[in-house]
Amino acid sequence: MPRPLHIAYYSPFWPPGVGRPNGIVTALQHTVPAMQARGHEVTIVTRDLRGAYDRSVRVETVKAARRGGLAGLLRRAGSLLGAPAEREDGIARAFSALHDAKPVDIVESEESFGIPASIGRALPGVPVVARLHGPWREAVEALGTQPSEADRSRVADELAAIRGAQGLTAPSMGTMRPYLGETALSQVIFNPLPAPARADTSSVEAGTIVFVGRIDQRKGADVAIDAVAALIAEGLDVRLHLCGFETGIVTGAETLGFEEYLSRAVPEKYRDRFVYHGVQSPEQIAELRRRAAVILNPSRYETFGYTAAEAMVAGKAVVATDVDGLNELIEDGTNGLLVPPGDAKATAAALRDLLAKPDEAERLGKAAAAWAAVRLAPDVLAAETEAFYAKVMSEFEKTKAA
Repeated sequence: MPRPLHIAYYSPFWPPGVGRPNGIVTALQHTVPAMQARGHEVTIVTRDLRGAYDRSVRVETVKAARRGGLAGLLRRAGSLLGAPAEREDGIARAFSALHDAKPVDIVESEESFGIPASIGRALPGVPVVARLHGPWREAVEALGTQPSEADRSRVADELAAIRGAQGLTAPSMGTMRPYLGETALSQVIFNPLPAPARADTSSVEAGTIVFVGRIDQRKGADVAIDAVAALIAEGLDVRLHLCGFETGIVTGAETLGFEEYLSRAVPEKYRDRFVYHGVQSPEQIAELRRRAAVILNPSRYETFGYTAAEAMVAGKAVVATDVDGLNELIEDGTNGLLVPPGDAKATAAALRDLLAKPDEAERLGKAAAAWAAVRLAPDVLAAETEAFYAKVMSEFEKTKAA
């Protein structure tokens, strides 16, 4: 076994389970204990500490720089509230202070806003791994919108950080593919998810479909509503439960909230079949998932697809889009069903098929759970991560010695 390491991770907030879901935090929630179980010490650096946390994990918070006058006050506010330059400066200072107090062996950070580059400048003697959780270039392209000047600036910062990192990982090949060759060492490592003690199918409600994700175009909330509305119009007794943060569905020049989109897309007599729960806790989402006959994930873009993976781990049948990330979790007809992105008609057909065949839905759910128990096991992925870190550190030492 490699020597115990001191690994520092950047997380946008901590601890997990507080506030709206975040895939980066969820991944770390399961990565951290798995790395600790392998004998490594872990520190989380965050700019948003939201309450009590497991004290076996060291947590360092980003602190604003002390400068006098109005300019200093504004800069301190920016470093905590998210103004890009001040935010990255604050994160870099936090990692530097941590390293001074207890030397760090390796750092891993999301690619967002070029954060890994800021950390690398602060810790020139420590290798930095950038983990792709959702590169902005692909996120903008997936929606088919014209990038703004702010978009272009963020994309440039992220690409520079990726190129400057000593290692690059991603939770899917689809996410990694555009960046292969940008960094000397790269590897696809799925996000971890522990298997539940048992899959609970005792409370399944026939005709219940559950959508978990932001209420926006990227997550396909519009497709979910349109597909279920088509089934209701056919006379099927179905109900769609949606939970997630509402950012709005873009339709042409307008951005519509859930209620407004529903009022335009669904006849009034059917609207009570659509239940929007807002942001829910992990426990509340798990309860909704238990009741679901089918889980629907109609995203137009995913780096991994946590809501689909969580459903698979729980042994639920999933209808998802055939996009990068999701199609690496689901093999159509084997452990779930895949449909073209943005296609409400095909989505409705897949839902109709599974709702009419509960035995088939159960078979797919069991196959999904069996696949996830092997491929998403935290201990397996921690071993892959540890081996990748060893390669990065070895190459970094060679570079320093050259």
